[in-house]
Amino acid sequence: YKTAENYLKQRDELINTAPKDENGDFEDESQIDSDLDDLDKDFENSISEDYRTLLKNEYEYLTSEEAIKETIIANEYEFTQDGKQF
Repeated sequence: YKTAENYLKQRDELINTAPKDENGDFEDESQIDSDLDDLDKDFENSISEDYRTLLKNEYEYLTSEEAIKETIIANEYEFTQDGKQF
């Protein structure tokens, strides 16, 4: 959420502070497009890193002893003495 919020704030600031002519059009539209492309790429990299971190944390939890015990209890699995499920 914070990554997206920061991106939107930067994008709006870039657009609102860009020089405009008397018609309200950007004076240098190609520069604005280039700056927005750079901002978009930075956002994509940041949000991808956020998702990678979330997925890593979820994986670590799901493969933890705690999560495995919770799953066994919640699903009422039963095992034989040698560890096989029946």
